Amino acid sequence: MLTMSILFHTLSCGKKSTVVPTTPVAEKKIRVPASSPEARVSQVIGVTRVSISYGSPAVKGRNVFGDLEPYGKAWRAGANAPTKITFEDDVVIDQTKVPAGDYIIFVTPNESTPWKVHINSGGKTIFGYNTEGKQDYDAILAGDVVTLDIKPTTTSGSKERLDYTVEPLSETQGRVSLHWHNIVLSFDVVTDPQSILLADMLDPKIKKDSRDYIRASNYFKGKKDNAHAHQFIDASIKMQPDYFWNTWIKAQLIQADGDSPTAIDMLRKAISYGESKPDNAYNFFKGQ
Repeated sequence: MLTMSILFHTLSCGKKSTVVPTTPVAEKKIRVPASSPEARVSQVIGVTRVSISYGSPAVKGRNVFGDLEPYGKAWRAGANAPTKITFEDDVVIDQTKVPAGDYIIFVTPNESTPWKVHINSGGKTIFGYNTEGKQDYDAILAGDVVTLDIKPTTTSGSKERLDYTVEPLSETQGRVSLHWHNIVLSFDVVTDPQSILLADMLDPKIKKDSRDYIRASNYFKGKKDNAHAHQFIDASIKMQPDYFWNTWIKAQLIQADGDSPTAIDMLRKAISYGESKPDNAYNFFKGQ
């Protein structure tokens, strides 16, 4: 149906008007502030994404640990839905291999001994471990893929809302931290980007172009793994011959192998390719 404004315009101009369909506006819904709003954090460690989703409760003047969350009893480490941690690839936590996938985090506060952080694969909420009104703690431990003993850090101030962070410490290591009230619990996650990249490069189901092989070769060259660096730069040269960038990297690898005369010949070829077909890569390195 024509709106009044379109109809008026059509009549006044004496011409037909084309009505452009518009995307329907989503129905507005009432939003009530949640006492424990949903929260998410996600961070790539090396090439592996580590993500956490959780409900973020507030202190609200309460004595949290030892009272609201009693000592010696596993807690859901958040609020509302279970706190979920997801590893995009296999990782290592406390020398234990944890396969890629989704896990639930529980925490057991303790008064005088290290706290326990449960990376649990049972797929249950914390209440799903109740039997006859009591928590079946042995069942929780049986469902853990890894159980961590962690001495909490006590802070001088109070953090009102529970917060998770994933901090990258290096290419292979990240730190997951829970901070609420005056307590911080942290554990490290170790990834293996070198093995993941190698597996991806050797996987025939993953499509790769010349530049993918160049980037992989450059990475393995930096790791002093010249065998794989040669393998992947040769694949790039096969896909894209007479090209400056891959030939230049090949020259560096030959030089690293100790064959200077051949490396110099390869470098001359690289320069000639760059001069005949200059691109951003050649122009960048030419100015160095």
